[in-house]
Amino acid sequence: MTGRRDIFPGGFWGWLGGSLLLTTSAYNAVWGAAALAGESYFTPDELLLSGLDEQTWGAITLTWGIALLVSALLVYRRRRLGVTLGVILAAGNVIVQLLSIEAFPGWAVAAILADLLVIYALTHADQAEMRPRGGAV
Repeated sequence: MTGRRDIFPGGFWGWLGGSLLLTTSAYNAVWGAAALAGESYFTPDELLLSGLDEQTWGAITLTWGIALLVSALLVYRRRRLGVTLGVILAAGNVIVQLLSIEAFPGWAVAAILADLLVIYALTHADQAEMRPRGGAV
């Protein structure tokens, strides 16, 4: 090993975490762009924070989708920053999904479960770097 500490050998878990981040990124970006374009899939009073209009929600989810995309690309490049950012964004995405749970309860629960799987996969992939090699303690 060359000693670069910003790279982790995540294997399957790193790939799974990055793929799920990419999927949630696409969903959030499409949902945000559709809301900004005026497509009405829900009314603002269905949201937990009903003081925000659909345009604001669209901007928030589009921005969130772009941040998730950046994180997924960093995970694919095996950067520790991508793992850290991915875990933080996935945890934040749980909160965002909870805010819209009244509008889409089934989808919000599925997205929350996917975000929890992202957190598990990325933390599991990152722990591979922390394990001692060759039996050394």
